[in-house]
Amino acid sequence: MNRKRKLKSNPSTKSICLFRTIPILLFTIITLLSCSQAEESLKQKESTTSRADKQGSATKKQEEEPLTFYEALSRTSREKKEREVKLPRIDLTTSVPSYSGDKLSLGECFNTLETDLDRDDGPETVCLRVMRYQDVDLEITHLSLVVDLYQRSTWVLRQELDRSFFSEERFFALEDVSGDGGLELITQAKLGPYCAGCDAYRIYRFAETGGFVHTLNLFNLGPKAGGVKGVLDKLESIQEQIVSSFTNETGMEQPCGYWREDPGCPGSELWLLDSNSDGRMEIIRLLEPPPGDYFLRDRFYYLCILELSSNGMVLGHAFFHLQMGGEEGFISLIGFLETKGNKTHLLVNFLHPGTSVAYPLLHVFEFKGVQLRGVGEFPGFYLHAISKRLQDIDGDGNTEIIYLGDSYWPPGEPYAKVIPIYSIAEYRDGRYVEANDKFKRTYESLNSTSGWHAVLPD
Repeated sequence: MNRKRKLKSNPSTKSICLFRTIPILLFTIITLLSCSQAEESLKQKESTTSRADKQGSATKKQEEEPLTFYEALSRTSREKKEREVKLPRIDLTTSVPSYSGDKLSLGECFNTLETDLDRDDGPETVCLRVMRYQDVDLEITHLSLVVDLYQRSTWVLRQELDRSFFSEERFFALEDVSGDGGLELITQAKLGPYCAGCDAYRIYRFAETGGFVHTLNLFNLGPKAGGVKGVLDKLESIQEQIVSSFTNETGMEQPCGYWREDPGCPGSELWLLDSNSDGRMEIIRLLEPPPGDYFLRDRFYYLCILELSSNGMVLGHAFFHLQMGGEEGFISLIGFLETKGNKTHLLVNFLHPGTSVAYPLLHVFEFKGVQLRGVGEFPGFYLHAISKRLQDIDGDGNTEIIYLGDSYWPPGEPYAKVIPIYSIAEYRDGRYVEANDKFKRTYESLNSTSGWHAVLPD
C-alpha cells in the first residue's frame, strides 16, 4: 500500500524565498516612480514649450502690427537718445567776428586745477584758457577767461566768463574767500591796457546748475581785505535791504517790478569798495527799470549806495535819481577810476537814442561815502571802444579821457560821412578839463588818417 508522503514545510526555505522577493518588489516600485516622474517632467516641458510658442506667436503678431504715429515717434526718440553722445554745455559771450579782418582765438590750458567745486566728494578738473579777440579796425584786443570743466574725466562745460565792460580779465585764484566751505573763482580785470587805477577784482561762485555765476566786484580792495567775507556772507540780506530802502525812497509798492525772480532789484553788477579809505565800505549798484514794467511807467534809473561797517552791517544809504527824460535810452555803470591823489571816480554812460555822433554821454562823478559830485561830462563815449578812450598818456597815475570834442560834416555828403574830431581831458583841480595843447602829439595822432581815420578840415 502506497502511502503519500506528507511534505513538511521548511522554515529556512520560506526565508530564502522572502529575501529573493523583496528586492524585486523594491526595483519594481522604483521603476514605477521613475516612469511617473519622467512622464510628469515631459508634460511640464510640453506645457512650457506650448506657452513659449504662444508668447512668441503673440510677440511676432504684435511686431507685425503697425505702430501708431506717437508710438513710432516715441520709439525713434528713445533710440536716438541711446545713440547720442553727450556733448559739453557751451556758454560763450564773445560773438564770432562779423568782419573778415577781426580774429578770434582760444589758447591752450595754461592752468589745470583738481578740486571739488560742487562738494559731492567727487573731484572736478578745471582747465583755464584765454580767449583773444582782435578788432583790427580799432586796434583793440580783448582778453576773456574761459573755463573747461571735467567731471570723472568727462568734459561737461566750456564757459567764457562775461567780462562786462572790462577789456581784459585774467585768473587770480580759486579759493574759499567767504569761508563757507565752497570755492570762489577770483579774477583780475582792467578797463583798458593803458589806463591807470582802472583795475578790479571779480568774484564768481559755482552754481548748483553748473558753471560760475558772477557775485561781486571789488574796487581798491583785495579779496582778503577785512569786510569782504562779511559782505559775501550777508549778500542776500544786503539785497533785501536795498529793496526795502528803495521802496521807502520811491513810495512805490513794487519799485523793483512785480515779476522779479531774484531777491534783489534788477540792475548792474554789485560793487564793493572803500571810497575814502576810512574803513567803511560802500556797496554800489545801478538799479534799472524793471523789464516787465517797461510800458507801464516812465523809465527810471537809480544809483544805490549802501554804507557798511567792516562786518557788513548797513550804516546808511542814499539813492540818486538818473532820468533819461522820457526817452527810451539806457544807462550803464561802467566802473571806477582812482586818481593818484586817491580820489574815486564813478563812470556812468548815458546811451540816448538817435544817430548823433555825440551820443552816448559819459558822466564822471567823484564819489566819497554816500555823496556824489559831478566832475565831467563827455560826448561820443562809445562802449565798444572804452579801452581806447581811457589812457594814462603821460604816465602820472591819472587816466585821461578821450572824447568827441567836435565833428565836421563835409558839404554834400550824407550824415554817415561826418568826421569825428577827438579831444583829450585830464583831471586837474577837482575837475576834468580839456588838455589838447598839453598832449598835442597824441591829439594830432588821434585826428590823423593814421590814427582814428578822421581828417580835420583846413
